[in-house]
Amino acid sequence: MIAVILLIGFAATHWWDGNDDDTKPKTVTSGPTPAVTEGGEDSAPSSPDTSASPSPSATVDLSSPDRAAEGWARTYLTRNPPVDEKHQRVVERAAPWMTDSLTRNLVGNDDKLWNDLVSNGGIAKVTAVDVNQASEGLPVDTPLRVWREVTVKTAIDGYKQYDQTTVLQTELTHSGDKWRVSRVLGV
Repeated sequence: MIAVILLIGFAATHWWDGNDDDTKPKTVTSGPTPAVTEGGEDSAPSSPDTSASPSPSATVDLSSPDRAAEGWARTYLTRNPPVDEKHQRVVERAAPWMTDSLTRNLVGNDDKLWNDLVSNGGIAKVTAVDVNQASEGLPVDTPLRVWREVTVKTAIDGYKQYDQTTVLQTELTHSGDKWRVSRVLGV
């Protein structure tokens, strides 16, 4: 009796698979390994769309405070939470324009703009960056430190679509022949 049950189980798993035709069953895999498709042929792995999240620029321009502030703002405020997954990735992408201490500070703290974007289910694409002399009330510029007012216009595409303008006061410091963002007011 036990032998008959085992024989039926073996036959059911090897000869009867529920397919009415003679094609091989489809197999779905995730990750970089090739997927086997109908008919048993290998197919190339598909990669996720990461175009909404920029990769670091090959030419990070730190030659002037205005260019460093613009590059930082454009990179830091272009965001795609589904791809980036966490705020830290945005900070890491903008790190070439920042001092190490600012990078650590931003990684260790929440960002209201990021949290708002996540709750809206959206992505942010920078459409314009305007860099000007900082407003009164901030320290005067010196050869090693300057303040800039950075106005960033961003298109938000999520559950709600809207344009957002963010004004940041940025401090940039000069070290060697490079300018880097060292402090930000308004984040």
